[in-house]
Amino acid sequence: KQLFDVVQLRTVRYPLPEGEITPETAAAMQAAIKEPIKALAAGISPMHQSIPGYPDKVDPRKAITMRGQLAEQAAFQTKIRAVR
Repeated sequence: KQLFDVVQLRTVRYPLPEGEITPETAAAMQAAIKEPIKALAAGISPMHQSIPGYPDKVDPRKAITMRGQLAEQAAFQTKIRAVR
């Protein structure tokens, strides 16, 4: 059972033959996801392209611009839903 509401998030459940996460299971899971996560972290995303310095060296002026763009996009999507 989930500890909190994750309905809006994609989740993947894995079977635990031991009934709990053992140190061996944890090590196997870490080995399986560590490199793919590093590859994703080094990749280019729209957020990284839109806000130079994201996530830890953000220029506040760029963040404000992005906030405005996201607000415009949300307003546009609301209008589209209303037309449908």
